[in-house]
Amino acid sequence: MSLIKSFFALSLITVFFFSPVDAMAQLSKQERKTWKKTKRKMSPEELKKLVDERTFFSARADSLEAETTRMLGTLRDQQASMDRLRTTQEQQNQQIAQLKQQLSEVNKTEPKSPWDKGVAFRVQFGAFKGHDISDMVQDSPDLELVKEDGFTKYVLGQFRNYDKADELKRYLRKIGVQHTWIVPYRDGKRVPLAEVLDEAMKEK
Repeated sequence: MSLIKSFFALSLITVFFFSPVDAMAQLSKQERKTWKKTKRKMSPEELKKLVDERTFFSARADSLEAETTRMLGTLRDQQASMDRLRTTQEQQNQQIAQLKQQLSEVNKTEPKSPWDKGVAFRVQFGAFKGHDISDMVQDSPDLELVKEDGFTKYVLGQFRNYDKADELKRYLRKIGVQHTWIVPYRDGKRVPLAEVLDEAMKEK
């Protein structure tokens, strides 16, 4: 903004200094006679002062004109840079929109587990810190390792029926795995047991 203000100020100053020269070049015959008489009345010192001032202001006007031209060039360069940035941003926005659309299409076509819909029960039989056997059980479809709150939780089985899950829980406790309990899921997300227990009991 300050660059634009400076440009306008320089333009006004340039017009101011150039105007007298143009006006003197377009004098009428009567004006020429009048100025000649005035010139004869001037002392050599006064005439020299006027010539020196005219030379100074002419040089100053040339300097201001050059500065104005330079500033115009700077403004053009800045405008071109802004246009390039705007074009780059528009291209990036288009790429982001395309990636989002592609991701949306992938999510639509990606096959989902049937257990990710409706109510399901699983049996959790441990929550440990500092122990991770993910590499050992990655090929086991029924055993899942859930990492939450700094713990690795071991979850086993998939059941639609609460009693079946409870049967597995009681068996694990019978063989010595005491810290065992049922964890419910709705549409693939873990939820409180009270939220789905009534629904599960109605389906029995």
